Amino acid sequence: MSNHCHPLPWLAVLVAACGGSSSSSTTANVQIDPLPGFTGSAEVLVHSPAGALVSRATITSSLDVAIDDGDTVTIAVRANGRTTLVSALDVQRGDSIALPVDSEGSDEFTTLAVTVPQVSGVTQWNVGTPNSDSSTSDPTMVTIDVLTGTTTTPIIGTALGSAGALAMFAESSAAITGGEAPGVTLQDAVDFRAVPVLATNPPADVAADSVFTAGAVDLGAGSLVLAQVGSDVIAPTSFGDRLELVAFAFGSADLVEAATAVEGAPTSSVSIDLSVPDLPQLAQPAIAATGPSWTLTGGGDYTGLTIELSSSTAPDDDYVWGFSAPPGTTSIALPQLPADLAAPSSLDILHVAATAMSGVDYADSLHASQQLTTGETYETHAISLDPPQSSARAKHHGFCRTPVTFHDCVQYGLPFTL
Repeated sequence: MSNHCHPLPWLAVLVAACGGSSSSSTTANVQIDPLPGFTGSAEVLVHSPAGALVSRATITSSLDVAIDDGDTVTIAVRANGRTTLVSALDVQRGDSIALPVDSEGSDEFTTLAVTVPQVSGVTQWNVGTPNSDSSTSDPTMVTIDVLTGTTTTPIIGTALGSAGALAMFAESSAAITGGEAPGVTLQDAVDFRAVPVLATNPPADVAADSVFTAGAVDLGAGSLVLAQVGSDVIAPTSFGDRLELVAFAFGSADLVEAATAVEGAPTSSVSIDLSVPDLPQLAQPAIAATGPSWTLTGGGDYTGLTIELSSSTAPDDDYVWGFSAPPGTTSIALPQLPADLAAPSSLDILHVAATAMSGVDYADSLHASQQLTTGETYETHAISLDPPQSSARAKHHGFCRTPVTFHDCVQYGLPFTL
């Protein structure tokens, strides 16, 4: 089984990245960083707070755009028949907005054959790269996917047996061999330990089998999902920068997630609190012709909101519009789009998430890095509005491939449907 990890580009829109906005500036700087395999195009649109289109320009790497305080800046990416709009609300003059651009195509990934060491008693291999993880019981058939065009990759592999984890191997930059059968070799053994990860205080209406825990090891080049045995995350003790441990609770129409970053593999169990007291309760998601809305109740000092609109009738996520908004936002008036960027069908799927990251305000939260640093925590509470017909289309239903999780829940192999 293999799970792809699709980067969600608008998660990394950043505002006031370096020292905040400058009152002397009349522009915002926009940057895109195309990932390997990207062959599409990108544009920057500026809208007034009322939604009127102010300017539109092509971007290939970096562009300064004239704005007024409070404008909305949108990056529109088109590749392989897909359109992704990324809108940052309430941008200030002097801000910087950055976006890693995914290749977003059917040929995005290359499958590698993984050569694994011989381990006595192994019944399953779990292997992960920053963009995919897979598991198999056949050591001669271990494969993993990487973004097309890459020549090296971080990779981790865990050999599991009837008694639990048997061995772990990891490379921070494993060479990818070319040719008709590209591959990669796992050979460096690393020490590891089993870390019990416990989800505490899940919502009362969430069934026990809808609460999950997971873990990943963070590196500068991305995160690698770790193998699990029950609630134990099999964690390396001397590989990577830090561990990120996560708990999820899936309700009938909402999701609660919390994560913490630790340095090294803890020697005792780690509890992750899903009560998320700083976050407001979200309810009544709705979509009108003018834009989406929802209600907020309670909550304390939280970071901001992320919103995503898509269509149940657009094939294969061909049109997605994401937003970042400051705390307290309960609606968005959709900016006016040129005809060639307008949604091809009704936007009838809505996901809204309130997030809190320790010590981070709204502007800082939009920095390009999506990885927690040691000691930081992350919490989110999200709601979803899906039309009945979308429930049969797993990849469109629920919270996977949406902005509401700090890591795409596909990465952790969580269920696609609620």
